[in-house]
Amino acid sequence: MESLVPDEYPMDYTYPADYSVVLKAIPAPGYRLVNWSGDASGNNETVELTMSCTKSVTAVFSMATYALMVQVDTYNGGEVTVEPQPGTGEGYAMGTQVTLNANATEGYRFSHWSGDISSRDNPVTLVMNSAREVNAHFVETSAFAWWWIAPGAGVVIIALPIYFLTTRRQGSSRK
Repeated sequence: MESLVPDEYPMDYTYPADYSVVLKAIPAPGYRLVNWSGDASGNNETVELTMSCTKSVTAVFSMATYALMVQVDTYNGGEVTVEPQPGTGEGYAMGTQVTLNANATEGYRFSHWSGDISSRDNPVTLVMNSAREVNAHFVETSAFAWWWIAPGAGVVIIALPIYFLTTRRQGSSRK
């Protein structure tokens, strides 16, 4: 099979009658094949034509876009803001930098990211060079400070405020 890659477009080639021609669409980086038009149709990368007459075929390309799926693992733990927002019904163009900021609700704190980002940083920025899935993890906070001391080869000193309540019994006096 003969392979032809034109230097410029449009291109014209002459084939004998009933000759089978296979066309392959090769998108430039950052683009994707949308469809074939003219005497070919569909959106498959290759298309085969039988030369029964003069044919005209166009490969239609568009900028590749990638979807970003952001999920929060704890119900009501928080939310994630995304900047910039993708276009309506579109994903992000290849190379777009997207910033994610995890915002905890009351009683929770941000813990970490998982999926296509593995970090405790907040906010984070990722480059859209493929479809991405990111999970924000939040954990409940406690109103009480819990301290755990594990016995080991050192000394841990924890200074906590201590409050005293002083009461006197009626009828008693100090001398």
